[in-house]
Amino acid sequence: MSAPSPPGGPGAGSGTPPGSRGRTRHRGSTESESWRHLRAKQVLVENFVELGYHAQMEVVHHEAGRRVDVAVALTGSTGRQRNVAVEVQDSPIQVDTMQARGRLDRALGYDATAWIFSRHRADALLRAEPGRTQVRAPEEMLWVVDRTGQGMHIIDPEARSIRRIVFGSVFP
Repeated sequence: MSAPSPPGGPGAGSGTPPGSRGRTRHRGSTESESWRHLRAKQVLVENFVELGYHAQMEVVHHEAGRRVDVAVALTGSTGRQRNVAVEVQDSPIQVDTMQARGRLDRALGYDATAWIFSRHRADALLRAEPGRTQVRAPEEMLWVVDRTGQGMHIIDPEARSIRRIVFGSVFP
């Protein structure tokens, strides 16, 4: 099963084709986003739905001025539903902005906010040669790693793949 393309997104006739550097505007936002960001959200929704979860792209909370990239409803073995806001980060962001979004998400009823970085954002880390290159990880990535203790996730929307990165190595 796949999620429908959002209005005006890639594949909707007026969207920016993959491979170009164009940016597109989307429902509920005054800022533009890259086609990579939009496609990454589509890939996440498709994968969550294929796994049997309820997932929805670009959930707008007008009263709070917040748009969640992907909202996922998970039901555990106890039957309790947990709602997770998933954010795809394709550009630099301040850690305090990430923390504020997490607090707002909890106030909106989400149990957690998960951050997934685009391959574009993590390109320098992915190109590093083991033992030969030192790469400075962006502060927001270090915050995610420190907060979760489980590394971070990188999505490549073109390849439809997600990698978990633990500093010192890369795991597909």
